[in-house]
Amino acid sequence: MNLCRAYPVFIILSVVIGWAIAHFRNVPVLYGISIGMSVGMAPLFLLGIIYALMMAWRPDRPMCRCGKCQSEDYEFVWREEIPVMKKTIYEFRCPSCSRTYRKKDKRFWEVSSDGSETPFMVISKWGRWQIENTEPPIHSS
Repeated sequence: MNLCRAYPVFIILSVVIGWAIAHFRNVPVLYGISIGMSVGMAPLFLLGIIYALMMAWRPDRPMCRCGKCQSEDYEFVWREEIPVMKKTIYEFRCPSCSRTYRKKDKRFWEVSSDGSETPFMVISKWGRWQIENTEPPIHSS
């Protein structure tokens, strides 16, 4: 379900519930509607705060390999949607070192000049960016 379509329905539902509260408790209608809106909008407000805290915990993009480019400093290059796989690929460039990166799902890839991709960062199970370990484990016999 698209949330943009759900918000107006949610607001209308809050107003109707507020009107019902006013009708059955014999209070002024505007008072009931304001209670309904307050109670109805509180979860949306809390979800917004939770989302903001999550984004502060894990930014959309990791710090560049050069260490000079933060999440918000990247330059957007292009975006490609793959409808069959329901995925979107983003490409960014660091303005400091001109390295190019691609973001696919939970991975951030460094793109070389010939177009080949090298794994750079991955989102850990705790939701933070970490360097992706692509080397196979060493087994000693």
